[in-house]
Amino acid sequence: MSASAINLSVGEAELGEDGPLGSSGLAMDADNLVPGQQIHRCIQVGYSGGVDDVSVRLFGRAEDGSGLERFLDTEVDVGVGTSTDCTDFVASTDRSFEGSLEELWHRHTDFASGIVLDDQLADGQSFTIRIAVALADDDRAQGLATAFWLMFEVRP
Repeated sequence: MSASAINLSVGEAELGEDGPLGSSGLAMDADNLVPGQQIHRCIQVGYSGGVDDVSVRLFGRAEDGSGLERFLDTEVDVGVGTSTDCTDFVASTDRSFEGSLEELWHRHTDFASGIVLDDQLADGQSFTIRIAVALADDDRAQGLATAFWLMFEVRP
């Protein structure tokens, strides 16, 4: 009878921001929005790790506010580009999400329900996310505010 050694190891994964954005995050700050006005930000997301074909998903939650999220038409697109103001952004897939910001929070609350941004990302690859919000033309939005966060998560 002989014994065999079994060696197990866990792969490491690191998801980070690439390009000129650095560590400033995906800040979207706007006061005095008017109906139809769209604000957008792009962030280049890079992956490094020992496990290939990982899935990257996006989800979020409300942090504070008085209900403006119901009136913010929100779009999430995946593509390529390096500028934070999205001037060179080119979408490479169908729109990943379209609806109100409130819908995004209610439908995409964790990794399992998150918006799939890429499901076959390999070491050294990157992509760019464009997130845009526009104020709906609805008088009930007057005087409201919102604060929220979005989370990118990677798993094999």
